[in-house]
Amino acid sequence: MFNKLFTKRFCLFMLFLIVMIFGLFCCEEEKKKDDNHNNDQPPAQAEITIRSEPDPVPFYGDNNDYHYWAFSFIVEEKAGVGASILEWNCDMYSNDGSLLTSATHTVDEFIQWFDDCDQNTGHINPNGSFCCATFAYLSKNHETGWYAIDKMKFRDDNGNEFWSEGKFTFLPIQ
Repeated sequence: MFNKLFTKRFCLFMLFLIVMIFGLFCCEEEKKKDDNHNNDQPPAQAEITIRSEPDPVPFYGDNNDYHYWAFSFIVEEKAGVGASILEWNCDMYSNDGSLLTSATHTVDEFIQWFDDCDQNTGHINPNGSFCCATFAYLSKNHETGWYAIDKMKFRDDNGNEFWSEGKFTFLPIQ
């Protein structure tokens, strides 16, 4: 009788251990899945690039008062986090680094100008873009190449505020 009772208890104990070990193993697997899932989180901050097409921008033509350069101005988000524009500044320089002119544009101006990619809210979607077919111009007395630096301040969908910058090179008149 003692052997039967011992054997029953031993079998129940062994069954209990197997269930416990299996349960712990399953919990560890779930924890590993959760840990791996956390590594798949989206980036913490948007990544905005500012560029022109073509690059560099060739001379386009002139009228009575100005020389013109035609190009597409493109703003792209690359990290998968949307962002809204808050501020936009542009500085134009001669090739020797002398400041030619400076401008600050409003968000409303940005929305008005950057509607060529069907974006007119000032918010760039994750992996989205804004674009604008535009002209840059300088007075007739400036015939050498020049460049512009556009700086834009954004707040991304995660609440981060940051600046992005793009340099545009304009070729001399040929």
